Amino acid sequence: MADKVAQQKLIEKVQANLGDKVSGVDLDVMDPFIRVEAKDWPEVALFLRDACGLDYLACLTSIDRGEDGLEAVYGVERMDAERLQITVKILVSKDEPNIPSVESVWRTADW
Repeated sequence: MADKVAQQKLIEKVQANLGDKVSGVDLDVMDPFIRVEAKDWPEVALFLRDACGLDYLACLTSIDRGEDGLEAVYGVERMDAERLQITVKILVSKDEPNIPSVESVWRTADW
């Protein structure tokens, strides 16, 4: 598990380069996360892989948030000795539950 300082630096790097694509951040939870809009997800995913070295999609799941909509939760990691990881959350409405695929970024998204 990555330490909080490394995760903070990763999030700062993402915000510095894609600030308008990050709609929320929470570091004060067990699995720190960033929140992005569905339309921005492919660009953010490519940045996480190419600029941050997060080369592995370890987990992809979803949560029914009731009236708030459906939330996709992506756990991405860098598979080196540091094992840096971050969670990305995307909330969509139940009326339009569409999130662009990132299977071309991380092959495991095709499961």
